[in-house]
Amino acid sequence: MLYLRDRVLLAFFFLYILNRWLIQPCVSESYPAIANFLRDCLVVPCLCSVWKISLQLSGLENINYPPKVADLIYSWVFFSLLLEFVLPSFFGLGVSDPLDVLYYGIGAIVGMIAWRRSTSTEDFKHGEIPNVMNRSNIDETRVFKGF
Repeated sequence: MLYLRDRVLLAFFFLYILNRWLIQPCVSESYPAIANFLRDCLVVPCLCSVWKISLQLSGLENINYPPKVADLIYSWVFFSLLLEFVLPSFFGLGVSDPLDVLYYGIGAIVGMIAWRRSTSTEDFKHGEIPNVMNRSNIDETRVFKGF
């Protein structure tokens, strides 16, 4: 799986871990907006990648490539609705903040730019994208047996 070698994805996860365990505890009382802004900006790139990896592992998608613009837009809309409307309104989880939707969008744009400019996407461009029209390259038994 090329996702696990993608330097942009690894950088986003590293930033999330750094923010969660180092930045938020240090600045959350003095500057809570900084810690929350960074966390919200990382939502779409990280969760979109996890979504793409899960689709590939489940056998529903057999393509190795960084998330496309459409993937990031779908993720932005889906996670905005889920995190800012559904969970706070129906399950009482979290607080709805419309400004977070803007931060999710900023994160999606930064992710799109990073994946487009990254040299790691060269791995995806040169012969490692399977032909999705050819169903013979999909292991049908893996879909039913799991991983």
